[in-house]
Amino acid sequence: MEIDADPHRVARELNGRFLVDVTDKDGKSFAAGKQVPGFAQLRDDGSTMSGNWIYCGSYTEEGNLAARRDMTDAPNSIGLHPKWAWVWPMNRRILYNRASVNRKGEPFNPRKWVIRWNAEKKTWEGDVPDGAMPPGEMNPFIMLASGVGQLYSPDLVDGPFPEHYEPVESPVQNPFSKIQSSPCAQVWQSTEFDRYGKPDVFPIVATTYRVSEHWQTGAMSRNMPWLVGLVPQRVRRNRHGAGQARRDQERRPGDCEQRARLHRGLRAGHRTFPTVFYRGSDDRRDRPAVALGLRGDRARRHRQ
Repeated sequence: MEIDADPHRVARELNGRFLVDVTDKDGKSFAAGKQVPGFAQLRDDGSTMSGNWIYCGSYTEEGNLAARRDMTDAPNSIGLHPKWAWVWPMNRRILYNRASVNRKGEPFNPRKWVIRWNAEKKTWEGDVPDGAMPPGEMNPFIMLASGVGQLYSPDLVDGPFPEHYEPVESPVQNPFSKIQSSPCAQVWQSTEFDRYGKPDVFPIVATTYRVSEHWQTGAMSRNMPWLVGLVPQRVRRNRHGAGQARRDQERRPGDCEQRARLHRGLRAGHRTFPTVFYRGSDDRRDRPAVALGLRGDRARRHRQ
């Protein structure tokens, strides 16, 4: 069955619409079937829908705002061009733009101001403010508990500063830290599949990569036949001269069979495993893991 896709319909669905008549806290009413003007109007009670909240406001009752081509600049004349296309969220051109003003809403750089507070009109001017409340009520970095900028994260289990960890099954001793692998890694010990490789048995360093293009993580493109056709099965690349499989070894949980391609540029003990998304797995969620030869809990750990 052929279906003619309507990109405008898809864009409207991503924006979202009201499913019932809604009146917001300011007394403004929206009729069922109308487009939601912004993500602040989205609700979790079933009265609204949206394909993706960050795109809410991109296709309103005014039309497809992403198709706009008006080069008129904002009042600050710094090149924001708010009527050219549309950006998420809410057409805000500079994220955390409240960091450009003091607690009175006055720009630190009056000559190149991004936003500023108009005390007479009690509104922000310039870019769409990242937090519409009056100045002084909230710190600018609204996604952080403190509301201020951070040089490090104080909430991490493994400490505030970046650290290097080796993978759980790495045959290489961590050369940069006395802690071998991440203390945040979840180590499974629930089934017979949860046996981890030892360097004397698996002296292998593996690198995964893609051999055909996918959109972001592949969730929206991994089942496309033309991409599947490019690489229809899992493969691995071995160092040239080391491609002979040891078939007499006992099979272990998680083992899989795959084609080997010899590569002169790889060092001994280094193998690469292209991540192939393909048809054939009983569980579609396992396809990336199946391409690595992982099963059970180890496959779930890979997906995470």
